[in-house]
Amino acid sequence: MPEKLIEDSSKYKSLIEEYYKGQVVRALVELQVQANKGDEIAMKLSKLDNVKDVFLVTGEADIILKVSFERTEELMAFILKEVAKLSGVIDSKVLMILTSYKEMGRIVIEE
Repeated sequence: MPEKLIEDSSKYKSLIEEYYKGQVVRALVELQVQANKGDEIAMKLSKLDNVKDVFLVTGEADIILKVSFERTEELMAFILKEVAKLSGVIDSKVLMILTSYKEMGRIVIEE
């Protein structure tokens, strides 16, 4: 079974890399954190250059980040080496942005 998972993962990675070829890779990252660590984690992540926005929120996630990187490998390294190692992070989900229609109050794609 692990071989199949690795094979599927490689195919998915190839598709994502092809989609983002020559484009900035942007994503929303949802974090679940320990209740007493939210502000501390949000402040630490706010200082990183690739982190564009940081929100402390209600709901299933506690913190939402908007991040951008030159390559998908950089996003993966950020999650594995920066986010996962922070004390108090319980879980993370990465939502890669495919198309933006409106950002920062400005319509990006017209009808």
